[in-house]
Amino acid sequence: MKKLFSPVLVAFALLSGLLLASCSGDKTADAADILATIPSDASAVAVFNTGAILEKSGCKIDGAAITPSDEATAAVARIRNAEIRKLVQNVLSGKSGVNPSVAVVFRQGYYNYLTGMLSTPADFKAMAEAELGAKFVASEGVETAGNVAVADERFWINLDQHAIDVNDIRHFISLDRQQSFLSNKFADRMSEVKKDVEGWGNISGIINTLDLGFQERATAQIALQTLFEDPQSISFSAEIKKNELKAEASVLDSKGGVAKYQLTPGKIDVNTVNSLGGDAVWLAAVDIPAKMVAELKKQTDSKSPSMLGIVLGSMGSVDGTAAFALGQTGRGVISTDGKDSSALSNMLSQVGMKVEKQGQQLRVSFADTGRAADMAPVSQLAAGLDGAVAGIATHFGPGNPFKAGATVTLTLNRQGKGLGVNLLLVSADKNENLLFCLL
Repeated sequence: MKKLFSPVLVAFALLSGLLLASCSGDKTADAADILATIPSDASAVAVFNTGAILEKSGCKIDGAAITPSDEATAAVARIRNAEIRKLVQNVLSGKSGVNPSVAVVFRQGYYNYLTGMLSTPADFKAMAEAELGAKFVASEGVETAGNVAVADERFWINLDQHAIDVNDIRHFISLDRQQSFLSNKFADRMSEVKKDVEGWGNISGIINTLDLGFQERATAQIALQTLFEDPQSISFSAEIKKNELKAEASVLDSKGGVAKYQLTPGKIDVNTVNSLGGDAVWLAAVDIPAKMVAELKKQTDSKSPSMLGIVLGSMGSVDGTAAFALGQTGRGVISTDGKDSSALSNMLSQVGMKVEKQGQQLRVSFADTGRAADMAPVSQLAAGLDGAVAGIATHFGPGNPFKAGATVTLTLNRQGKGLGVNLLLVSADKNENLLFCLL
C-alpha cells in the first residue's frame, strides 16, 4: 500500500490552504480547534496561516469557485513530478475537500503528523482513496486508509509511516484543554497566526527524537546550557513577501521569555569581512571577543576534557571578526589581539590551511571549488551579516528555481538579553513570487 502523497504531502495540504484560503471560517478559531487535538507533550508544532498566503498567490475566490492567477497556472504546469502536478491541479479545481483556513504540522513521539479541517470530507476521502488504492475503514467514529485518518470534519496524515494508528487519533480527539497544546503558554500566539507560519518546539523533546546517540544528545544539552540560561523551548515564524522569505527563531526559558545568553556576544565588522575581496558561493563570519573565548574556556575546563576544550586552548589570541569565503578559491581572515597566535596557526595548518600573519590578522587560504554560475561578490553577501553576532550567506545563480538568482542569509543576532536567529531569502527579481519558486 502506498503512503499518501509521500514526497509531496506537505506541498499538497499547504497548497490546499494556500490557494483556497480566506473563503471560509475564522482562522483563529480553526487554529485553536486544531491545537485542542494536539497533545500537550508534542515536541514541535507549526501552524500555517494559509489565508495570508492566498493574497500573495494572486488567486481569486468567489464562494467555492477558484480562479487561479496566470502565474499560479504556469507554475503548476512547470512541476516535473506528475504526482505533485496532479494533486495541485486537484487543489486548484476546488475538489480537494480541505477547509482552507489553517494547516498544522506537529511531532508526537517519533512521528510527524499533518492535520487540518475538511470542508467536504467525501471529496477528500475520494481523492485519498484514488491516491492510496485503498478504501477507508470505519472504527468507532474514526475512518482510516493507509497513513490517513478522518474523524468528523478533520483529517490527520502520518508523514513518516504507511499506516496510522486509529487509537492515536481517538486519543487526540478526546483531549481536554489541560491535556492539549492549548495549555502551552505559546498557544495563544499560535492561534492568532499573524504570520504565514508560527511554531514552537520543546528542546529536550526535539533532541531526544533525533537520530543521535546518547553522548551526542548529552553534548547538545550541555552546549545549550552553556550558552543559555534555562533553555527550554524554541519559537519560530516565517513570512513571504513577494520575492522575500523572512524567518526568525528564539530560544525561550521555562517562563516563556527569551532565554538569557550567558556569554559576551560580539558584532561582525563588515569591513573585515569585505577585506576578503573577490567572489564567493558561501560566506561565513563570526565575531569572537577575547572575553567570550575566556568565558567558554573557563566553563569547558570545569567539565571533563573534550575536543572543544582543546580547540579553545588554541584560540587564546583570537579577538574580533573571523570570516571565510568559499568559491573557486577558499580564503579567510581571523582577527587577533596581536599576541602569540602560533597555537592557532598550527591547528589551522593541520587541517590543510595555509596561514600567513599580517599585523593583527591571520590570513588563511585553502583549496575549494565552487560553481562559477553561483558566485557573487563578497561585499554583496557580507551586507546581510553586518552587525550580527554570526552568520552565513550563500548565492544561487540564475536558473532553476530562481530566474535571476537569489541570496540566502542566516544570522545570529542580539535579541534583548538573548539571541535570535534570522533567515532571509531574497530573489534578485523583485517581481518573482517565491511561493512558486519553492513549489
